[in-house]
Amino acid sequence: MEKLSINRGIKEFEVAEGVTVAFNPADIGFISRLFSEFEGLTEKDKEWREKLKAEKDPHRVVELFEEGGTMFANAIDNVLGEGVTAAFCGGVSVLAISEGLPIWALILLEIISKCDDNITAQMQVENPKLKKYIEKYGRK
Repeated sequence: MEKLSINRGIKEFEVAEGVTVAFNPADIGFISRLFSEFEGLTEKDKEWREKLKAEKDPHRVVELFEEGGTMFANAIDNVLGEGVTAAFCGGVSVLAISEGLPIWALILLEIISKCDDNITAQMQVENPKLKKYIEKYGRK
């Protein structure tokens, strides 16, 4: 039996030593899930930080950090794959701040950047076979 195969545009990115994440950075479905998660986490981050500011009990503050870390890590892993957040963070809390942003936001922004770069590059590629049909049928 013959086998059909296509290039689905899947690319692998190393996030830590021996840990990779694979996705098609030009897949609009993936990008949509990514943006949806980013927007949802942005709102959850605001709510979580308000709870944190209002909390006076130091034990509860620690609990809030643990709950928040789990919530943010699970959300990112749901999009990128199990264990990806831990690999990215390398022992640093996903809630830690770096470059003025929480680590969870830096992770998603890095992935969004890869998607943006890839879509831009894909739009520059001109397929000669496709061009023939576009010209023939007057499409642009």
